[in-house]
Amino acid sequence: LGDHIESIDHNDFASEHDLDGSIGTAVRLTIVRESSAAFEVSVIRGQPNGTIPDIRVSDVLADRDGGLWFSTRTQAVLTRPSDHSDWKMIPGPEGPTNARQQVRLVETLDGTIYRCSGRVVSRFDQGSWKQDFRLEWPAESVHMSQDGTLWIGGGWGTLNVKRKGDWTPY
Repeated sequence: LGDHIESIDHNDFASEHDLDGSIGTAVRLTIVRESSAAFEVSVIRGQPNGTIPDIRVSDVLADRDGGLWFSTRTQAVLTRPSDHSDWKMIPGPEGPTNARQQVRLVETLDGTIYRCSGRVVSRFDQGSWKQDFRLEWPAESVHMSQDGTLWIGGGWGTLNVKRKGDWTPY
């Protein structure tokens, strides 16, 4: 697992926790990055463009530019750039669903954001998600190693690796 929320306003975070609260109020998130110490960010609650019926967060990513990405259980991703401009709701490549699959996010060394949902691996490209690879089994964990290799673990012990632009299933 990459970045994840450890606490909200210094209260332990549960994986199914909603980030409910009044629009315009601040929420303090403690983010843990696998390869470094925890850090805190403050986010002003706002109304995302578009509508999502359920904003239960399944993963969070703080990108290298300071932007925040929250994957939701409806397959959409909420993002807020580092300049704190408006929240944006980016539907998954399959459109809004209530599939309730875990969506995992990871950033590669070149700054590309990937999302893994079920069997689909997509990359963020020019404002939308583009399918990059289809897995044999649903993704369960995602990791980017220091050499830039993208590792995706799936059901039944499957492993898929993207190295230097090429996918290899094991």
